[in-house]
Amino acid sequence: QKQARKQREDFIAVAAARAPTLLAEPHDWRTIERWLRETEFTWRGTSLGSVEPGAWKRLDARLKATLAPLHDALSAARHEARQERETLIAEAEALAAKATDRDAVSRVKEVQARWQTHSKTIVLPQRDERALWERFRVACNTVFDARRGSRKEAEERMQGQRRTFEVLCERL
Repeated sequence: QKQARKQREDFIAVAAARAPTLLAEPHDWRTIERWLRETEFTWRGTSLGSVEPGAWKRLDARLKATLAPLHDALSAARHEARQERETLIAEAEALAAKATDRDAVSRVKEVQARWQTHSKTIVLPQRDERALWERFRVACNTVFDARRGSRKEAEERMQGQRRTFEVLCERL
């Protein structure tokens, strides 16, 4: 247990040395998230050895305090990302209301490109990501469906006119 305690203390020291470098600008949120996940997995695993419950509580509290700035920064970044995606959804919904405008499709594609860029920068928890994505997809599809519907309507109108013209030609 003495050796396991020493391994865990060394692990905390390594984590304490690594954490500030991850918070340096520019932030790579995917790397930070992956490192936190791997660190906590290793900490909870058996590779570092088992210690008595009292020592575990103290060591676990030290590790949590060491990782707290990273968790706080990641949480703040996720909150900001959620707000940014809400803004993109609002833009797409506003474009859905103007789906028949000439440039609506190109503007929706531009919003979709911004969504992709943003979603590659920081990953939200899957339940949040899925819910936001569904809302965004529905808004974008509304624009495309309205555009398709108006195009189909115009084609039907032209075909009706063509049939009428053909009937007139046959009569003549």
